[in-house]
Amino acid sequence: MNKELRKSLIEKYLNAETDVAQERMLAEWFAVHGAGPEEESVARLILAEYPEAGYDEAEREFDSIVASRKRRVNVVRWAYGFAACAAVAVGIALFFQHRPTCDFNGQEIAQGIEKIMFLDMENVESVTARPKGNNVIITAIMKDGGKCSYLMSKDGGTSAVSITAMNN
Repeated sequence: MNKELRKSLIEKYLNAETDVAQERMLAEWFAVHGAGPEEESVARLILAEYPEAGYDEAEREFDSIVASRKRRVNVVRWAYGFAACAAVAVGIALFFQHRPTCDFNGQEIAQGIEKIMFLDMENVESVTARPKGNNVIITAIMKDGGKCSYLMSKDGGTSAVSITAMNN
């Protein structure tokens, strides 16, 4: 850009008579070539208004790619967050809607599992407990593949616990 055109654009800019394209052209000139002593204050002004003018095309493209990636990552994060919240809400609703009433707490169930394991410790591979109504079904899986099930219940409203073997 020659000095006369630049001088004319600076005068128009200071009188608020330039359009965006002319202002960008002026900002890009100052970003690449710098400003003379008489143009320095105008250059600072216009570069403050158009800071991206100092970027070359590759930098602009890079910034655009990074910005779009950040937007995409944020969209994915929001989607996962929403899905997780929805899953938790559905899980809580299902838990409270279909929650079986069991007379046993976790510690009592663990004690029942422990008792079953110690019956035949050498042959028991694993033990599971599943609440069923007011009772708990404890199933021992033996190393030979067999299963033994037991019904754990409380006797008549007391705190006494009984474990009864069941036929499989």
